[in-house]
Amino acid sequence: MPAVSRKKDRRFDHFLGKFKNKTAVKHECSRVLKNSAWTNTVTDADSVSLLKAILPFHYNSVELLAEPIVGFVSGESETHPGSFCFKIVYRSGRQREFSYNKCFKVMSVKDRQTRAARAAIQEQIWSFKNNTLKQSGSMETSCGICGQTITDAVQIHIDHTITFKQLWSEFQKSNGAPDTVRVQNMKDYVFVDREYTELWQLYHRKEAVLRAVHKQCNLKRKHE
Repeated sequence: MPAVSRKKDRRFDHFLGKFKNKTAVKHECSRVLKNSAWTNTVTDADSVSLLKAILPFHYNSVELLAEPIVGFVSGESETHPGSFCFKIVYRSGRQREFSYNKCFKVMSVKDRQTRAARAAIQEQIWSFKNNTLKQSGSMETSCGICGQTITDAVQIHIDHTITFKQLWSEFQKSNGAPDTVRVQNMKDYVFVDREYTELWQLYHRKEAVLRAVHKQCNLKRKHE
């Protein structure tokens, strides 16, 4: 039986001047995380540069890179208690955890298409959040899931009542899957076909039912 041909993951080629291969880059991330356990901070300039360099390869990089990053810390994961992870520190003071392991996963065609679909409607998500805060007249609003008041704007997530996965699936039933996606600015996956992008944006604007929810409620919800 002939060996299955696999396309080589070329995303980490620019690291090879310093690291032998992708595995070596991953091992260095693990070392940095372990060393940060004493102080829960990442202060070494090379380590900070490394973490910034791998973030564009995370499946959720569109959201992770949406705000200016000033540094990294580490600590126990809020979503996976007992696990230790890196946390991005944004200029606003907000922190967001991420798994460096997910930066090394080779994305399937379907994953790249989904990521491009999310990137295409990100402006609508940000606009909805800004309008929600403007209407409330303050930096707080009520959670669409638990009903409690969210007093910290950085804890506000925007959730699809009809899940994003359902909307994207229904759109593709009528319009087909995108032919091609490409990487833009080393972080965003975008559809090559501009007309297809605009069709999807119009569909999302019409069909999506968005709501502001508390970060913890959103993370606990199953997005099937």
